[in-house]
Amino acid sequence: MAFSPPLMRLACGRYSHNPGGFWDIFGYTIFGIYKSDWDKTGGMDVENFLQDKRGGEDWDFVDRVIKSGLEIERLRIPYFFHYSHRK
Repeated sequence: MAFSPPLMRLACGRYSHNPGGFWDIFGYTIFGIYKSDWDKTGGMDVENFLQDKRGGEDWDFVDRVIKSGLEIERLRIPYFFHYSHRK
């Protein structure tokens, strides 16, 4: 089993004491997995997803995790925020 909680993406200028934003249920930004399972799935594909472009690497990894027979647990965690910032 793997763990990937959805993040609450705070809107620009919002903070934990005055939250506002949305739950990012479509992204897999944070991912917890045993090292042995990481090795079994091939880990993150750094060759096809280089540092100068964004997007797709999380879904590629999720596809390989599911194909390897693992489940991904997704639980919303209160006060687990992603603060707004520039790329």
